[in-house]
Amino acid sequence: MRRPMLHIWIVLLCLIPLAACKRSAPLRHQFEAFSRGLNQCSPADENCTYLKFSYPVFTQGPNPAGLKAIHRRVMEFLLAPTGEKKADNLEGFAADFFADFQAYRRQFPNAPQVWSLERSVEVLVEDPKILSLSFRETQFLGGAHPNSSRTLVSLNPENGAPYTLDELLLPGYLDKLNALGEKKFREVRKIPEGQGLEEAGFDFPGGKFRLNENFAAGADGLIFYFNPYEVAAYVYGPTEVEIGYAELKDLINRKGPLRDLAK
Repeated sequence: MRRPMLHIWIVLLCLIPLAACKRSAPLRHQFEAFSRGLNQCSPADENCTYLKFSYPVFTQGPNPAGLKAIHRRVMEFLLAPTGEKKADNLEGFAADFFADFQAYRRQFPNAPQVWSLERSVEVLVEDPKILSLSFRETQFLGGAHPNSSRTLVSLNPENGAPYTLDELLLPGYLDKLNALGEKKFREVRKIPEGQGLEEAGFDFPGGKFRLNENFAAGADGLIFYFNPYEVAAYVYGPTEVEIGYAELKDLINRKGPLRDLAK
């Protein structure tokens, strides 16, 4: 009986490190860049119509299915159409972008403008339990001024699904979180406590501050981002609000994905 039992223990001891490695495989990525100019012009040229992308490619993670889902999310952002066609790859997107510009110039031959599109994906946090990404876009497709936007998201590396605040914080967090958020918002925008938000030029439903769902877990706290036009006129620009983990200590679910970040 001893020899079979000994063999079983040897097999188990060999398998345990392999299983642990599989479970704890860290996320790893490398950055890629893609840039194209109409008629091979350079984005640095004054009259160049161009597009320029930078983005991470994740080469390792805890789960192959999660890596595929993360890659799909990144590519969906990069390939989001600016016109009617939807491309399957970056070269096809560039061809469609330039074709749309040339059609625009045929329709408006005296238009002095050129087009530009820049998209980037930044890795904010790369943790075994949480991957936070920032998606930025700046575009000029004619008109009075360029437009920009930023989307934040925190993903589960196991499956690529986005986390909600309900998964990161304890039940009953909402009112306290909004109160912390308003305090930070007023600090960033230099709005005195006694002044109404509407009076200061910001439009929240009922004049009451609410954080939006455009958020991600950063290295030091939860980051919320209000894009231009979202709560104020274009001239006010965007607003970033970061609430530190120390301030959130009573709201964080210590058994959830933030347990390591918010130590």
